[in-house]
Amino acid sequence: MSTINEYEDYFKPDEVPAALVKLIEFNATQSGWFSQGFELEIDIEDIGLKTYSGQPEFLDALFTIAQADCTGSSYAIWRQGMALADSSIVAFGSEGGAHVVAENLLGLFRILTLDAEILIDWKGAIYFKPADAEPSEGAADYAQWLAKNFQLKAVKDTEEATQIVTDAQKVHEQAFQVWLKRFHG
Repeated sequence: MSTINEYEDYFKPDEVPAALVKLIEFNATQSGWFSQGFELEIDIEDIGLKTYSGQPEFLDALFTIAQADCTGSSYAIWRQGMALADSSIVAFGSEGGAHVVAENLLGLFRILTLDAEILIDWKGAIYFKPADAEPSEGAADYAQWLAKNFQLKAVKDTEEATQIVTDAQKVHEQAFQVWLKRFHG
């Protein structure tokens, strides 16, 4: 788990979005998972992103913020000329594929209440939670924290999480894919 200081160094000269700082602080109070496969972790050397492109223009537009699953996929903020707190969240698959998954950090925070890993490939990114899945140790605490700090409700099911992804993709996916192809054809 990366510390606030590590995030501050990684984001320089930008500031770490306030919502992400709150999540880092919450995470520090947890002894286990609060959402399956999600772990706050930055890739200081951008090793994962460099598998797509090492070009500075590419790397400077993405801020890895967390692991998205237990296989090495990651979430990143995609800078689009707006404040980082308002920028889209993209997911990069460990086996390939990259897609927009949320309009912003708060959209991702809601998705995380599903307490399910993301599945990413070249065709898309989906969330799936088996009906018999056991909740993560900190899932209930996380949902309460999200409601208290951001007045956001937990998603009810996979369909609601999918709707967050779909809504974000309607606005940003095509632009992201066009942008990504400039670096990773």
